[in-house]
Amino acid sequence: MEHIGQRIKDLRKKADLTQDRLADYLGVSPQAVSKWECGIATPDLALIPPLCRVLGCSADEMLGVAYTEDKERAKALYNELGSLTPEDGERFAALIEEARRDFPRNEKISFCIAQQEYWFFGGKEAETDEGRRRKDDAERRLLAILSDGRDEQQREYAASQLFHMRMNDGLREEAKAFAEQSGPFREELLLECLDGDEWRKQQQFLVYKSLNWLCNYLEKRGGHERHLPSYEAIDAVVRAVISDGNYVGFSNRLFHNAMEMIPLLIEEGAYDRAVEKIRDAADYAVQDAALIRRSREPGDIPYTAPALDGWSETGKSFVAARFADAFFELECLINGCRFSPIYAPLRDREDFKALIAELESKADEEQEETV
Repeated sequence: MEHIGQRIKDLRKKADLTQDRLADYLGVSPQAVSKWECGIATPDLALIPPLCRVLGCSADEMLGVAYTEDKERAKALYNELGSLTPEDGERFAALIEEARRDFPRNEKISFCIAQQEYWFFGGKEAETDEGRRRKDDAERRLLAILSDGRDEQQREYAASQLFHMRMNDGLREEAKAFAEQSGPFREELLLECLDGDEWRKQQQFLVYKSLNWLCNYLEKRGGHERHLPSYEAIDAVVRAVISDGNYVGFSNRLFHNAMEMIPLLIEEGAYDRAVEKIRDAADYAVQDAALIRRSREPGDIPYTAPALDGWSETGKSFVAARFADAFFELECLINGCRFSPIYAPLRDREDFKALIAELESKADEEQEETV
């Protein structure tokens, strides 16, 4: 095995330090550094942390721990644990012993053992002494990860598994406590604990949030690449979920999404669809303006589509976020249609001319409404 002195020498040279300079940093004599590097002596244990800081390395690297090899062994053990079936009881016992001996603090392996013990090796039913032992061991491992784990993600996984174990035992209130600690799984797990109106409110909140997230992700793709299918997907999914056309907070998103789609449809020569999308954009702008006007009054603004009919938007958020009115949006849209070169391929079409007249009428109505 390579002596620690040789590693100190190699790391010192890599850091472009002389023996004298390293000695100054550590508060030891140059002769001490020379003895380490020659293998005559070794540094005191208390000097390992400052040595690592000065030389820019980890303690594992300094001490020559074969960390990469250990990682590969741990990965292989984890993969084998995950591939076992209930018929592999003897092999499972051997792997548990190997994990206890070689990887006692590996949270990922401990979590995998707990999962296997509970779900595949009798812990879930716990109808025998062996099953109860398995269940207790799985719970002990998960609670240890949850209370002392260094990896936040593994702690969240442990809380999620403990939630399912409590729910399987019919202990709903205890399950809720673990759901609260489960990080990104929290809201979905809490849904399983609820009934009646509470369940409906939580379920619709998740629909609302998921719809926003999906639109955001699709929008990011479109924003980077002007990707027409992404914009079309946003339009389709919002219309499908909010099936009655009362888009409430999504009206502004749909307006800007339509404005992204229009030039791309024109570029593709899809002129009929482009004209319809201009009409859609105008309708979204009018609905958004009506929403802003309503938001100035007390009370939330409810959705009415079956998927979200128990969910409302808080009106104040619209007052704070948007002050534009439909007249302004329509005027911008009309002027763009008239003067922007993007719309040139549409200007000789009769449906386009009729649409401009329709938009001018809507703009007049909105101006009167605003006044």
